[in-house]
Amino acid sequence: MPEIDYLAAGERFAREALAPMLRPEAMARVAWHKARSYKAAIVSGAHDVYLSRWCRTHDIEPICSTLEVQDGVFTGRYGGAQCVRERKPRRVRERYATDSFDAVYACGDTPEDFALLEAQAALDSSPTVAADDGVKLSDANRGSRMLSFGRLLEAAAR
Repeated sequence: MPEIDYLAAGERFAREALAPMLRPEAMARVAWHKARSYKAAIVSGAHDVYLSRWCRTHDIEPICSTLEVQDGVFTGRYGGAQCVRERKPRRVRERYATDSFDAVYACGDTPEDFALLEAQAALDSSPTVAADDGVKLSDANRGSRMLSFGRLLEAAAR
């Protein structure tokens, strides 16, 4: 598939198909963090061709899987490792100096998110408190804040 068609399909999917799949409680959590001017990132195995476009409209940084384009043609292969499981916290650390934030919030509800949630818990050297959804929160008074949100999409079977 030509790259231009691939990009157009991603734009269309982000605009038309993604919104109905978003979980209202996840969007409410993102809105809560954004209302406090926290830095927000979506850490997902989803593909950049649509997730990056959606994130841009919501002023959220995507950390996600990429698909390869070579010589102007979409190949159908991953452009690097998929952003799942142990790669999620690794990709967050590659993007951010997590120790420079007051707090790192991580949310998730699939086995692909467990490594991210475990890494977030390990960052906390200060007292932690469990949020209503079991997410660990900390406050080490070190700068701005970040949200790392593992999953926004409703499962197709639900």
